[in-house]
Amino acid sequence: MRPRGRNLGLIACSALLALLATSLLYMWAGGRSFPAGKGASLILRHDAEAELQGIDAFAPDAPPVAPVFFAFRAMVGIGVLMLALAWVGVWATRRGLLPSRR
Repeated sequence: MRPRGRNLGLIACSALLALLATSLLYMWAGGRSFPAGKGASLILRHDAEAELQGIDAFAPDAPPVAPVFFAFRAMVGIGVLMLALAWVGVWATRRGLLPSRR
């Protein structure tokens, strides 16, 4: 029976390799967005030869992005603070630093 930690490590390694491959493709394209191939048009339009519009085609109709961007950052920051507080609570409980309920 394999330990569970190995499976998580394999998943993390696969995700890291996928991120690295995407970054390398972005650098290879010179900072420009690279063509998605025919897979995206097949999924979105059900036709491999269909033309897909870029984000520039929707610029006048685009909603404001800043509130969503900063709300996401705040959400992640609050989540990290809650996680840190939980770890401090576990550490303090194991050390016996918290008063008992008796």
